[in-house]
Amino acid sequence: RSQITLPKLPRRIGVQSSDLIYANTTLVDILGDPDSETLQTVYADDLFVDPVDRQRFSDMLDQFGVARGFETQLRRTDGTLVLVRNTARAHRAEDNRILYVEGAVEDITDAD
Repeated sequence: RSQITLPKLPRRIGVQSSDLIYANTTLVDILGDPDSETLQTVYADDLFVDPVDRQRFSDMLDQFGVARGFETQLRRTDGTLVLVRNTARAHRAEDNRILYVEGAVEDITDAD
């Protein structure tokens, strides 16, 4: 299993308006990109294999502000699929719109 890790911070990725604003090296490895800068050029919605999963994930964040243990398949850079467990929370502005989403992604492709 692989997890995103940051020194002195929880495991995180950041997404704003479906654009990746931060991805550490573990997420880069999970998705098979050469580096963080390359991954940041990917539209986050395009990583989801099933658009219904992307919508369910988005709806959970919108309604509850958090998604815990959300399992879905993502498409790696080389086209292969990876099964992940995503836990994320929405950060909101005073007017309640989502500013960005941060979370942790765990590769569970080979989990027993």
